Parts: sequence; C-alpha cells; structure tokens
Amino acid sequence: MTKYILIAFFACIPGMSVIFAQIPYHITGTWTGGEAKTVYLNTFPTGTPESVCIDSTSVSSDGTFRLSGNLDELSLLSLTIEGSKGFRTLMGDGRPITINIKNIKYSYKQPDAAFTITSDTLEHAAAAYILKFWGNDFIRKISMGGIEGEVEKAKASGNLKEEQATRKKLQECIDTREKEKEIFLTRYGNCLAAPYFIVMNLLKGIPVEETEEFYNRMGEKAKASPKGIELKESIAKMKALAPGAKAPDFTLPTVTGEEFSLASLQGHIVILDFWASWCAPCIAEMPTVKEIYAKYKDKGLKVIGISMDNSKAAWLKSIDKIQIPWLHVSSLKGMKGCPVAALYQVYAIPKLYIIDKEGKIVDKDLRGEDLKKKVDELFARQ
Repeated sequence: MTKYILIAFFACIPGMSVIFAQIPYHITGTWTGGEAKTVYLNTFPTGTPESVCIDSTSVSSDGTFRLSGNLDELSLLSLTIEGSKGFRTLMGDGRPITINIKNIKYSYKQPDAAFTITSDTLEHAAAAYILKFWGNDFIRKISMGGIEGEVEKAKASGNLKEEQATRKKLQECIDTREKEKEIFLTRYGNCLAAPYFIVMNLLKGIPVEETEEFYNRMGEKAKASPKGIELKESIAKMKALAPGAKAPDFTLPTVTGEEFSLASLQGHIVILDFWASWCAPCIAEMPTVKEIYAKYKDKGLKVIGISMDNSKAAWLKSIDKIQIPWLHVSSLKGMKGCPVAALYQVYAIPKLYIIDKEGKIVDKDLRGEDLKKKVDELFARQ
C-alpha cells in the first residue's frame, strides 16, 4: 500500500470495505533508439482488448520519456509505441512505474518482449497474464471450432476411432484453458488486477456458473476492490438472466414510434436479437435467423430486433438494405445508453436470447446450427 493510492477502511460492518479515490499514474523510462518517437498510454474502457489512448508523449533526445496524470479508477493499462504492434499491459494502481524499451521485432507470441519494467510487481505481472490468456483463448476458440467440426464429421461418417481422437484433442484444449485459469488464480487471485481477468475473459458469453466460481475463488482484497464489488453485482444480474429465469419485461419504441412491450408476446416463443447497423458479425448472423423465422413464423415464432444504434437513419437504412422481416425496436441511445441493453447485460453484440411461451429464458448467445437445433427442439415440444 503506498502514498499514491488513497484508501479508506471502514470497520462498521463485518469484513473490509475499500474506497479508492482518483488514481494517479506516473510512468518514466527510456527507449533505446526511440528519440522523437511517441509512447502511448492506453486503457480498455469496453472491457475488451480494444484499447483507447488516454495520454502520449515524445521521447526526448536523451532517450527518456515521462507520462503522468490521473485515472478515475483502478484500471488495466497498456503501453504501446510508435511503429510497433507490441504492447505491455500494466496495472494502474497508483504506484510509479519505470519501463525500459528496446527496439525488438514484434512477435504475436511475445508482444511485450520490447518492454522491461524495473522492479516489476505482482500487479503488473497479473495484468500481463490477463491479456496473454485472452490471446491464447482467442486462438484456442478458433481451433476448438474446427475440432468440433471434425468431431461432427467423424460422427456422421460412423468413424468411431476418428471421433474419439478428435474428442481427445478437444478435451486437451479445454484442459489447457482450465490449467491457465488455475495458474492465474494461484499466482494472482488476490491482486487488485484479478477482477479484470473476469472482465476481459469471462464476463461475456461465458456461463454464469463459470464466472461465479472464478469470482468465489479470488482473494478478499480482490473482491473488496471497486471492480470486485462491481463484479459481484454483475454476477447477480447475470444469474437473474440465466436459463429458467423470467425474462425481464421492457418497453421500447418501434420504427414507427409505437410502444412495444415484451409482455405483449406472452404465449409465443421469442428471439431477442441485439444488433446494430454498424455490427458486421450481427449482420453475418442474419441469414440464420431469417431461415428460422421463415420456418416458424406461421407457428407463432416472434423475433424482436433490438438495435444498439443511435442514428435512426442508419437503423432504418440497414433494416431496408438487409430486408429484415421481423419487428424492430430501439431507444436510439447506443449500447451504453440503452436501458434494455443494461437490463439484459449486453456488453457486446451480437447477443441473443430465446424465451419460451411462459416468458422464461431458455438459452442465449447461440449461433448457427446450435440456434437452429434449439428452436427446433422448442417447437417439437408443442
């Protein structure tokens, strides 16, 4: 604990509560051969690896640089440099940081090779591991998708030996992922950075049970941090949206300005499709949803497109261009401002919920064949 972090401890209730004031950052260092080039400091405001620059500085003629300012909260940070894809992830916890940078060729396997932190801390090491896991998991998910296809192909052809071999490969990927999570919890589970592992890697598109299990195994210091407290609340909201839970009702205007209420569709199987005109993956998934809609619309299926747009013109143009035949609603306040996005924990799109005739959530975030199978199952039960 340092003088750079303002912390208040309150003992009026059992346990420890921590309140953090504005967090200063003070980063100095040298860049060998980097004179007059730019060093950038970035944050991750969307909880994804897409960073946003918050500060920058030019390297002096003697090869030194300095960045200083204030953060609104404890944050994951990354340092990047002009002319390179390399980066070093840091924990913005108020402590001064000294970094030495060398001109080393970028490698996606070791993106931080050019950066050396003097007197590296456990927090910075935790921050680096979080982004490393994300990168590994990104590649792993692509690989697992291909292997799952091989499993189905072998199963369809009746090749039991090939099916068993590919299932083994799939399990190895799962085991490696679990091992990497276990390493993080063992080494860094009580760091202030620990909750950001969930934010980056588990909060979106992961079963709430997995997220909660990870959270429960974090240390008390991590749980008592502002992000830890925020995550506890988010997990509770996620559980309220788990399969079997009642789908929260909402009201939003349609393209013509009429008010639509989800409650009006009681007795129908409903797909809530969160999308936006600017979301290429959302639009890429539309043919699947169109196929399902065409198959079951006469049997009572309702699809509601909930747009994360803030431009009505862009929203209407996209509906017309793609020829989306179902009902559309939007607050036209974007993802961050849409009350229904907050209600349904929409942090990224596409996002989809399936609701049964009783108004209960059946499943979410299914794509392609998995989505088709689930809807087929629901209508087969009728």
